[in-house]
Amino acid sequence: MNKLIVPVAVLLFIILGTFCLSYFDKVDRANTEFQHAKLLTEQAQESLLARHQMLDHRNRVQSGHLANRDALRLAEARFASAEQKQLDILHRKRQIKAELDRLAMTLTDAIETAKRRALGTEHLAIELRNGKKLADARFRKIDESSVSIVHSDGISSVPLAELPDKLQSELGLDGTATLAALKKLQSPTTRIDP
Repeated sequence: MNKLIVPVAVLLFIILGTFCLSYFDKVDRANTEFQHAKLLTEQAQESLLARHQMLDHRNRVQSGHLANRDALRLAEARFASAEQKQLDILHRKRQIKAELDRLAMTLTDAIETAKRRALGTEHLAIELRNGKKLADARFRKIDESSVSIVHSDGISSVPLAELPDKLQSELGLDGTATLAALKKLQSPTTRIDP
């Protein structure tokens, strides 16, 4: 029996050793597979986190594009409105210029008619604004800024502004200053775009 115990013990020891080696080998393989699965899980989590960050960035960019698009549309609408206002102003300027031209023409015609009627009119005495008196005065020539008057002392060229207001009104010459103002408005230095 003693002889049997040692070979049985060796056999048991070999079986137990084989079993333990097989068990430890399976544990090592399972541990390796666990470590590999853990590594794959960490990589998947990092990839998922990176994708979430990319999606967040894309959403922020897309929101920014939407905001920029809305701002662009608003700016375009404001520009169109300003452009329309500019066209309206230009149209109104043209209307005003046409009205000024019409008024100037009407006033010019009225003044020319008044000048023709005033030529040859006789006045017993005219007292100019500067105090000079002209007796037996008769209008000989009237231009834009002065009147040529024949009187008892000879011929004088008198600026229209020197004639008394009442005489200017009676003769219809009081619109000359108004006509000069209108012509100034129509001059190239006064900016009214056609």
